[in-house]
Amino acid sequence: MKTLIFQKHGSRLFTLLVVSAVTLLGSCQKEDGNQDPNTQPEITDVEGNTYKTVKIGDMVWMAENLKVTKFRNGDPIPNVTEGPQWVAKSYAYCTYDNNSSNKEPYGCLYNWGAVSDPRGLAPEGWHIPTQQEYAALRNTLGGDSNAAIKLGTWGGGTNESGFTALPAGVREWGSFVGLDQKAYWWTSTSEVGVDPVGYFLTNSSSRFEAFNSPIGWGLSVRCVKD
Repeated sequence: MKTLIFQKHGSRLFTLLVVSAVTLLGSCQKEDGNQDPNTQPEITDVEGNTYKTVKIGDMVWMAENLKVTKFRNGDPIPNVTEGPQWVAKSYAYCTYDNNSSNKEPYGCLYNWGAVSDPRGLAPEGWHIPTQQEYAALRNTLGGDSNAAIKLGTWGGGTNESGFTALPAGVREWGSFVGLDQKAYWWTSTSEVGVDPVGYFLTNSSSRFEAFNSPIGWGLSVRCVKD
């Protein structure tokens, strides 16, 4: 009889321990969620590529460079490797140094024609940021020098923002430069008679600022939620 009572009490104790453990785990998970309020759901492009996203200030950004090779309607974007053809092509993409192994970590490089094409490069519900939206991102993070440190993951960058910038380099007409040194992104801002606006980041000199990019250059693309 004493044995039966012990088993009953032991079972009850085990149940209480399990309930307590589950409650504690749920509490920890809730606290972890509260510690990372900027985490956002992943998004998917027309090809099925997925991207991490992050909230910075009032905007939600992709936390990876775009790597889609089709417009939003499914039309293919040519992969142009030869320099003269790249310069002449109205819309095109490539990977750095025309090396496909660079696509997964760094994304694709696009010319201005691909970025500005009305068929749309960004996933549904997203768009290529304007110069003003990049400026707002910079200001949210404390200006050029502070943003350069908080956005990047190299050269002393902390990636405090979660933007996870990578030094994907740039295609300057037919030449590739800047891999593991600088990052360049298109904006959607362009004025008649002036080269469209891009943004570049280099942690080595703590700069995150706008510049006018020739339409034949190949830059990375980040998207922001509509």
